[in-house]
Amino acid sequence: MPVTAQSEPLTLPPGLWEGVSESNYNYKLLQINENGEHFLFEAGIGNAFRHIRRLPFDNDHIECNTLNCEITLPSYEDGYVKHLILSPYIDTGYQVLESTTNKNNKPILSSTYQLDKQKKQSSVRNFIDMYRGSIEALANTATDDIFGLWVGIMRISGKNELISIEIYPNKEGRLVRFINGSSYTNQTSFNPEDILKEGSVYTVKTSHPTFANSLLFTIRSSNVLNGYAYSVYKNRPLESMTFTLYRIHN
Repeated sequence: MPVTAQSEPLTLPPGLWEGVSESNYNYKLLQINENGEHFLFEAGIGNAFRHIRRLPFDNDHIECNTLNCEITLPSYEDGYVKHLILSPYIDTGYQVLESTTNKNNKPILSSTYQLDKQKKQSSVRNFIDMYRGSIEALANTATDDIFGLWVGIMRISGKNELISIEIYPNKEGRLVRFINGSSYTNQTSFNPEDILKEGSVYTVKTSHPTFANSLLFTIRSSNVLNGYAYSVYKNRPLESMTFTLYRIHN
C-alpha cells in the first residue's frame, strides 16, 4: 500500500516582521529570537510612535501545526489574553488573525493584518530616524488649518503602509511612504502654491512623475485627514491609493 508522507509542522524562524493593523492604528512588530525570548511591539501611529508597548513571550507560548502557528501572549492587562494566528503568505510573510479574550476566555476584539519580513531595521525605526530632530518642532506648528505633521495609513496594493505628510504655509512640504519589509521610501514634494481648496476639499499637485503626483483630501475633524492619491504619467492613470492621517501635536 502506498504510504502518504506526513507534512511537518511549521516553525517560526528567527527574524523581524512588521505590519499595520488598521483596526486600532497600531504598527505591529513581531520579533522572534534564537534565544527563545520573543516580543510583540505595538506602536501607536496616531501619536507618532511616542508610546510603544512591548509584550514578551517565549517558545512555550507558540504552537504550530501544518497550516499555521498560534502565539498566545501571557496576560498583559487585567486578565486579558492576546492570541495571534499566523498563516504563511508569499514566501516570508504572514497573514495574521489577532484576537483578545477576557478572563472568562470570551473573545472581545479581533483584527486581521499582514506581516512582512524585515531584514533591516523596522519602518518605525526609519520614521524615528527621519523625524528625530524635527518632530517636536513640527508638533508645535500644528494649527486648526492643514499645517503641521500628519501621520497615518496608506492603503495600497491590498495592504496598509505607514505614511507621513508635512504641510507648511511658506516652504516645501512632502509626503513619505515607508514601504513595509524594506528600508526604502517613496517621497514626493509640493509647494504651498500647489495646494488648492474648493469648499472643504483640498487638491495638491506633487513633484514625483509616477508616485502620488495628485492628492485629494478633506479634514474630517481638526485632527483627522482622509484622502485619495493617484498618479498620471504620459496621460495614463497609474496606481491609486487612499489614506487616513492623524495630526501630530503636543
